[in-house]
Amino acid sequence: MTFALWSLTGAVLLAGLTFLSWLEPLKAAELDRTTVLVIVTQANVRCLSSTGSMAAQDALDIGNRFLDQENISAGQRRAVNKRDDVEELMQAYIADQGGCDALVRLLKQ
Repeated sequence: MTFALWSLTGAVLLAGLTFLSWLEPLKAAELDRTTVLVIVTQANVRCLSSTGSMAAQDALDIGNRFLDQENISAGQRRAVNKRDDVEELMQAYIADQGGCDALVRLLKQ
């Protein structure tokens, strides 16, 4: 999927949307940059695969490459995933985007 690859090479997210406007709920939680990037990337990967827009492994590979580009190590990713609220934050982000279908439409823009 070319749209996802192009988006990953962008500055901050898996999409070309403005960073702050996308992340209001996460920003309000006063999370650090690493946590925000891991949560958003995982949510995007989940939505790309759950909607059938991309094979799960392909979406995961792209997400991992993006986090590698952002110099977020596997250890940092594990630390984020150990948070008690990671699933809640991911779900809040997805809901704020209008659900997975809407999020994928935004990623394709």
